[in-house]
Amino acid sequence: MNFARREGCSYLLCQKYSDTLLLDRRDGTLLNTFSFGSEVVKIGAYTDTDDFMAFTRDGVWHYLDTEYRMDMVGSVFADCTSSNVKDFAMGYGYCVTLPYGSNRITVYRRALGEGMETFHEGEGIYSQAGLSGDGTYLAAVRYDEESNACVELFDTAKKELLWTYKDTAYYEAMAFGDFDKDGSVRRTVTFEKDWMSYLGIDCKNGILSMEKNNILYGYQLSDGKRLYAEAIADGVTAVCNGRPFYALAVRETDELLFYQMGKEGVYVDPGRQNLDIEYLETMFFNEEDDELYLVYRDGTVHIFAVDWETKDDVRFCGSLGRYTGFPGKMKRYEAAEGADLAFLCRYDDAYRIGIGERQYSKYAHIRGFLACDAQSGTLYLHNGDEIYTTPLYSMEETVDMGRKVLQDSSYWNYTERWPGCLSND
Repeated sequence: MNFARREGCSYLLCQKYSDTLLLDRRDGTLLNTFSFGSEVVKIGAYTDTDDFMAFTRDGVWHYLDTEYRMDMVGSVFADCTSSNVKDFAMGYGYCVTLPYGSNRITVYRRALGEGMETFHEGEGIYSQAGLSGDGTYLAAVRYDEESNACVELFDTAKKELLWTYKDTAYYEAMAFGDFDKDGSVRRTVTFEKDWMSYLGIDCKNGILSMEKNNILYGYQLSDGKRLYAEAIADGVTAVCNGRPFYALAVRETDELLFYQMGKEGVYVDPGRQNLDIEYLETMFFNEEDDELYLVYRDGTVHIFAVDWETKDDVRFCGSLGRYTGFPGKMKRYEAAEGADLAFLCRYDDAYRIGIGERQYSKYAHIRGFLACDAQSGTLYLHNGDEIYTTPLYSMEETVDMGRKVLQDSSYWNYTERWPGCLSND
């Protein structure tokens, strides 16, 4: 049995075949069992936290959170070339795997790409960010060691932190309006219901949409006044970003319907059924509200066009296409204004997709995605507690860099930036 611990930490991690045991090092009390369903190849202790890692035979890096007793699959090592790993080792800035039945090892190092620069070094883990309309300001949320949410506002041109606002909330979304550069709180709006599901913000009309127990609520952002509360069928809901409509995929009848907010009755029934809504994870509109994305559990994404020919009129146009092969649930759509691309985003990463007439393609996987400023051609990424910027490369430039990485060994002579450091104990 192997062990992992950090000096000064009261936890001890013990390795079994397909499990690890979290013990209190002081008296041997069993605190938790992490089960993986695959042979544990390597365990380790992080040097800057009380948490641990485990690497399993199927090529998965597990981050073991000791406070919440959670096993989280990390994005540090997401592209293992083998699902039958016999041995795993780490050095400074690289990892090595050896599969069963092979004498060939694979060395993994993090390639940062040309043009990547440090934007800001923070003091916590970043989770989301948003840009002002002209890209002048970046608002980013990070969580400190006490799990406080810290909203930070940056001047993007100067790379300057203007202010930080801290509280104990968990942030679902952010939107820019008029604000003061000193970070003063203009008002706090408290809603009448607790634990509601966030659906979206209509920034154009200043309306926040929430849902609880199959009731759709609309609130005025300026003062929290409830505008409407209407019963909806059990299913998956998507609200428009700038129009007073929402789409509902009804589980019982397996159909897609459109409604006008605050109005009774179905607004448009496009007659679309047999959409396998039982397997639907989520759906959302793009920023122009003329495409509706249906995201399924197997990673398939269907796109449907919605044609707003006249005011308050919607016409269902049918399927445009689909993306396949996504490994998890897509959470939102982010357009790159003025470019023929967009991003389908999860919680901590995104996929760059091509858009256009029948041109739906998945081009790149971007880890640590925060925001994109298409006007300046800049991507904002995070690597845990740091924010980076990198140019938004064209597909031709991306292919050229790929060739350079694969063919030119001198490309790898760069300073390593490793998002976590493990002790050797």
